[in-house]
Amino acid sequence: MFIVFYGYAQMNFEGKFIYGNEWLVPTQEYYKFNIGTDGIYKITLDDLRKADLPIQNITLDKIRLYHLGQEVEIRTSTNGLMRKDDFIEFFAVRNRGELDAPLFKKASFVFNEDYSIYSDTSAYFITWNATPSTFRYQEIQNDLTNPIPKDNYFIREITTSFKEVIIKRSFGYGHSQKLPDFDEGQGYGTDYFVERAWDLMLENVYKNDIDANINVAITGYGEDASAHKAAFYLNNNLLKTDPFSGYKVRKMR
Repeated sequence: MFIVFYGYAQMNFEGKFIYGNEWLVPTQEYYKFNIGTDGIYKITLDDLRKADLPIQNITLDKIRLYHLGQEVEIRTSTNGLMRKDDFIEFFAVRNRGELDAPLFKKASFVFNEDYSIYSDTSAYFITWNATPSTFRYQEIQNDLTNPIPKDNYFIREITTSFKEVIIKRSFGYGHSQKLPDFDEGQGYGTDYFVERAWDLMLENVYKNDIDANINVAITGYGEDASAHKAAFYLNNNLLKTDPFSGYKVRKMR
């Protein structure tokens, strides 16, 4: 006896139900390369030749760069054909949790958005077509003849993410039983603890009535009915308590 089922595979990515390949144009060629660290990258003529990209026939104004299905901005040393010292420059990021999020039933179930469960490596794609791309960084002349007043301060965001252990909801003796679905709180974090302290390394703090905010994400450990009470202190002063149970993601400010 044969049983046939029809299946459909789509994901809800940033509010849209997609297959993930909608951005591809079937008639175009794409050259894939991987990025494992955030930073500014430069692609040279030799790099493209080694990748067998027919760069001798392509002007750089036609070059496009894609990441997560979206075109990203680049800077090129010329709009014409690439010569020996020419380059393509861009800012690229490692893989985080964007592509993990559709695997969870609810967006609030995602614990650590900064680390993917599967890989730190993200994929970028170079392609080109007959139309010049508008995704270019605009270079602005540094005119200091009439400078604007200096800023007294700027607001900086510092993120501290942890990748000590992989967390997964479990139950039974020794927490040895795990389910195949993507549970609330699944992902990378610290090892389990009862009490733990971190130093906030804040330098050159502006003290004129600009409030700082601290955002914290935690998840519990134990059976679903296990009771937790999280207490947050700053310089030994109690700021907030949060009672909850089981493997829940709690995000507080």
